[in-house]
Amino acid sequence: WTPALNNDPALTKRTVGVLKQVLGADAVEPRPPVMGGEDFSRFGRAGVPIFLFWLGTIDEPRWAWHVGLDAESTAILNDLWAGGEVEHGRMQRILALFALEFEDPRAMRADVAGRTVYLALSTNEEGVVRMKPQNLLANLPRNEA
Repeated sequence: WTPALNNDPALTKRTVGVLKQVLGADAVEPRPPVMGGEDFSRFGRAGVPIFLFWLGTIDEPRWAWHVGLDAESTAILNDLWAGGEVEHGRMQRILALFALEFEDPRAMRADVAGRTVYLALSTNEEGVVRMKPQNLLANLPRNEA
């Protein structure tokens, strides 16, 4: 069981203000609440002010590798990687975008060693997540040597 996560209002206000100053007000968008749990919420329940936010960007013109953790994420990331336009409604299906960096680049394939691997998790058109954890294991650019 994972409890709901509620951002601390004061910390949220301060952090959003800083993000708007640094990134520009047009680059910071409010997101509607989602029904989901997060282990991080346990800190908030213990009295620690918390603020969890969505990072909606890949700031790398031609990223090296990505893994969709479900069919929709795979399709969206493939379209983005190929330089295609992705309709706004499809982009809003992305629930989480992760940046994975290997501690030891030698554990990665030589052609992507030391580069960030992006992971995404999305809902389908019906708002359902159909995660395929095998994608993570099968599609990471591991060095097989």
